Amino acid sequence: MTDPRVLRTREALQAAALELAMADEGKPLNVAAITQRAGINRATFYDHYSSPQEVLMKALSRELDVLRYLDIERRADRTKPRLELLRTGMAGVVAHIRKFEPIYRRSFEHASDGLSQNVLADHFAVSIRQIIDRQPSFPEELNREIAAKFVAYALVGALEVWVLGNQVSEHTLLESILTSMPNWWNDLV
Repeated sequence: MTDPRVLRTREALQAAALELAMADEGKPLNVAAITQRAGINRATFYDHYSSPQEVLMKALSRELDVLRYLDIERRADRTKPRLELLRTGMAGVVAHIRKFEPIYRRSFEHASDGLSQNVLADHFAVSIRQIIDRQPSFPEELNREIAAKFVAYALVGALEVWVLGNQVSEHTLLESILTSMPNWWNDLV
């Protein structure tokens, strides 16, 4: 079990990183600003994270993890239509991106930082792999890891178009994603 002080420190650092990243003051996120905002010293920061990018990624991932757990709970109810489950799960991710839109927009605009791509692709790949692994059967010709990553990165691409284009409604985004999913996905329970 993790010491509550460690958890509080990480939460403070993550909250500070999110606040600063959302403020968009035109300055890159840095350790000094994060630690000052969190009221924690730099040495303690480096006990937990190696960079400002890492703490921000952990903060966003933590929010997405909550969505994954909710999705797992919904999928336990086998009476719900698969399409509804996917739509609800994706709507949660879209709401998350809306909540942190300045962070995701800047990251997609400056793809070299990889934040949006890594956070979202990792979230989707883990979530999809968990869904695949719970299946009573899965097409033998498909490698589970490749299939999960393939869909994960496709979803990130769709979300990037939506965030940067700003001309596509959430409804159109969700319907385009649902329609574009591979055939094997529709057979999952």
